[in-house]
Amino acid sequence: MGINFYLRKQPTPSLDVSELTYFSMTALSDSALIDFYANQLIRQGNRQTSVGDWFDLEENHREQTLCFHGDLQQVHGLGAHWSAGTLEVHGSVGNRLGQSMSGGVLEVFGNVGDDAARGIQNGRIQIHGSCGDRLAAAAAGEKTGMGGGCVTVIGNAGNDVAVGMRRGIVCVAGDVGAQAGWRMLAGTLVVGGRCGANLGTDMVRGSIVLGPLNQTQSFGPGFRCGTITLPSFIPILRRYLHQVLPAGPGDLTAWLQTDRFQYWHGDFARLGRGEVLVALPDNEGKNAGEISNRVPTSAMA
Repeated sequence: MGINFYLRKQPTPSLDVSELTYFSMTALSDSALIDFYANQLIRQGNRQTSVGDWFDLEENHREQTLCFHGDLQQVHGLGAHWSAGTLEVHGSVGNRLGQSMSGGVLEVFGNVGDDAARGIQNGRIQIHGSCGDRLAAAAAGEKTGMGGGCVTVIGNAGNDVAVGMRRGIVCVAGDVGAQAGWRMLAGTLVVGGRCGANLGTDMVRGSIVLGPLNQTQSFGPGFRCGTITLPSFIPILRRYLHQVLPAGPGDLTAWLQTDRFQYWHGDFARLGRGEVLVALPDNEGKNAGEISNRVPTSAMA
């Protein structure tokens, strides 16, 4: 069985539900499980309250699934430390979704606030909407961010996406703000739309794969332009994203089907072992030799 949570009223001040944890839904009877979740403690401001004070709970017939319904923009920390099972949100939700998640699936049918997937180590988060700043980024004072798993966003994302990323995949179908991939250590960041300033600054390793809207994107002086190529991991990435991204009227990553990617490598202010790959339309790159030997002025330091 699973449980539906219906937000009864808008909280003022906001709720912190980061202590709401996954519990094996086979260990208790249906009524006992509802009581267990209704009595879990959460915080509102500096005081403790319970889930049952704010949500109406009822059984659903989906195995190992918690479903939250309503406008949850004032509910923060949902899915923090999530480890197994499925958590769905039908509506927009606040900050720190899936923080330090270690397993399971989180799926949001709406928009998400700041700091989603910060410190995620495993599992999958899928956002059918847009999200705020610091998606899958390192927490304040931490050197490393996302350590594994997969995060997909069907809309846009704000600034500082995948800062300090160490492993895993982040895919944003729309645009991202400034400083995406800053201080990346490894992992893969995929952006279908346009990127803001300072993309990949100080990246050590890792791959940033960009859609064709970024052909005129200027990279910092620590990046050098290489050949037009098809990296060996791109077909694997295509298959994986085809599995995890939702079916719809049009493939969100259709541009990944191209066999031509403009290769940049850097940041040479660090090790210079990171790579940025910009998709080119199939009718471009016929003069690949000419293009691959061109080093933009911005790359000469």
